[in-house]
Amino acid sequence: MIPATGQYPRRVTVHVLSADGRPPVGRRVEFTDDLVAVARELAPGVGLRPHAVRTELAVLHGGDVRMHIDRVIFAPATSSGADDVASSLASDAFLPAAADLEEDDVVPTGHVLRRFAAYGLVTDPAGRVLLSRIAPGFPGAGTWHLPGGGTDHGEAPQDALHREIREETGQDAVVTSVLSVRHHHAVGQIGPEGVDTEISAVWVVLRAHVARPTTARVLEVNGSTERSAWFTAEEIPTLELSLTATTVLGDVPET
Repeated sequence: MIPATGQYPRRVTVHVLSADGRPPVGRRVEFTDDLVAVARELAPGVGLRPHAVRTELAVLHGGDVRMHIDRVIFAPATSSGADDVASSLASDAFLPAAADLEEDDVVPTGHVLRRFAAYGLVTDPAGRVLLSRIAPGFPGAGTWHLPGGGTDHGEAPQDALHREIREETGQDAVVTSVLSVRHHHAVGQIGPEGVDTEISAVWVVLRAHVARPTTARVLEVNGSTERSAWFTAEEIPTLELSLTATTVLGDVPET
């Protein structure tokens, strides 16, 4: 059980909406789990699509523990009313409840980094795509990347992406639907402490739109982005893209 003194644990759960109105099925996952595979286990034989992420900040032990829960929700690929179903369900319909998530994850020894990150496929009215270039000293340095990054404690992915787009590119974006959800696991990576690190991450990719684009510019100081810019569809194949950008663009049919 979590000690009741200043702890800020984070948990991830996966849920699948039912097409016939039954409560969603769900379970806890570790950061090392493939979320899509877990969703398929919960609804075998059903075509699924990532639908939404609901973020909760649960207060336990009289307020001493604030548990951050990211609930990743999948829906049947053929369901047209998933938005209505998800919005009509109360938070307590998505089980397991916070009190059932207290047991700590099994953490491997050594340097481990776990991240729940939000990235954006950001477009403008002309159909251009907004990308940021990773600064020296960070994994993937020199490659063009989707705007985004890790979510802070208590921060929903949509809010995190809006913040990151502003910091990395100077644009004001409207964040809309979930495009894809991926699990990323890598060993022997150089982490923030400059040592070999095992990384387990969840990537939530969201669609975002900038209605009034301006010249992209980096606002954050000493961050992981050295430059940002808008690109046409014809220009993107000429760029050296990050692993995240390559993976996500391959997931989205229209790109």
